[in-house]
Amino acid sequence: MKKFFNHATILLVATLFTLSACLTENELRPYDPIDGESVSVSIQFDQAEFETRAVGPPPSLNAPTIQTGDLFLVSSTGAIIEHFAIVQAGGTANGSNGRINVGQITGGNRATIPNVPASIRNGEVVFIGNNTSVITTTGNINDIIAASSIDIRNQSSHYLFGRAPLQYVSTNAGVQTWAPPVVSGVRQLRVAPVVARLEFNSLVGVGLVQGFEVEGVFIDNYFRQARVTGAPIMTSLRDNIAANRVFDNNSSSHPTAFLGHTWDWHNPGLPSASGNFDIPRPGGGYFTAHNARRVMHTAAGYVWYYYLFAHATTVPRIVFRLRNVQVAGEPNPRPVQFVTFHNFVRHADGTTVAGLSPRLVYRVPLNSLVFSEHDLRGEPSTLSTLSTRAIPIEIIE
Repeated sequence: MKKFFNHATILLVATLFTLSACLTENELRPYDPIDGESVSVSIQFDQAEFETRAVGPPPSLNAPTIQTGDLFLVSSTGAIIEHFAIVQAGGTANGSNGRINVGQITGGNRATIPNVPASIRNGEVVFIGNNTSVITTTGNINDIIAASSIDIRNQSSHYLFGRAPLQYVSTNAGVQTWAPPVVSGVRQLRVAPVVARLEFNSLVGVGLVQGFEVEGVFIDNYFRQARVTGAPIMTSLRDNIAANRVFDNNSSSHPTAFLGHTWDWHNPGLPSASGNFDIPRPGGGYFTAHNARRVMHTAAGYVWYYYLFAHATTVPRIVFRLRNVQVAGEPNPRPVQFVTFHNFVRHADGTTVAGLSPRLVYRVPLNSLVFSEHDLRGEPSTLSTLSTRAIPIEIIE
């Protein structure tokens, strides 16, 4: 499967004109305001240079695009100097009506915003893209971000965020040039998704496990809300195992409103099939599990995938609800059992994955989620994880 992550970028150049033609470069103080100065800002989005997370399940993968957004030019204290709506149609190349067309800042096109007040010097450019909530466009950008809240269910709209300072570059013929820092050899504002993507496509039973069905797949220990920057709101952490909530169809822990966002349900359950499967080892390599049982996602090439707000020290749990689990030596199948996974390491080198970072894909390789009869529990429990055995995961940038 292809990579999913592709940074969008903004190329922004701020040019400061003075009305006093007699000033030389040495006489002009770059950081001191002078009466009558104005700033011209040149903006270009470039989405072709990088890769980004996909929209939708494999194999139909599409890079997210900038549909709409809010572009802010702010002072060094965060005061909003200018705001422009990024729209599909009805904008102008210079934002003279307060709107700029997406097509005028993508595909190599550039929009130039003239006559921005000189207080933009030492300021910042901030972009909030594909947002579905109403955002205040006046005041201080830091206050607006601090007051913002987006729900994990809104990630189908694929929020994007970018922020960079403006730096003094040079003065030529009485014209000051300001721009963001250099990124990948170009002065640009990088725009990226505000979430991480977790995906996996199989569950393998070994040991005395002779058959099972996957009825439910749940994500636990995740943040429900975040700021528009993607920074999680810490009080929104959902640790449903610790809260002793029931993991069931439309339960208190996973109501229908979150179906497809933080959990999935299969009725009838997905049945397992027997075979010999190559199991990835933490730190690289594989071993073969003979006479094992495996459940794959319903469609070939598809995965269970979830967009999650990322935190450096918070690792989500993957909880499978199983039915008709047949264990060797037991006369009847067990009706409902759970297995949980949360101890992840990089497949390549075995280093611990302590948390998630935004814009990255965390892909559990085929056949990595493995359990035996010892890992089965009647209720979800952190003790039911393969806690002494690390789960390999690939991190895709």
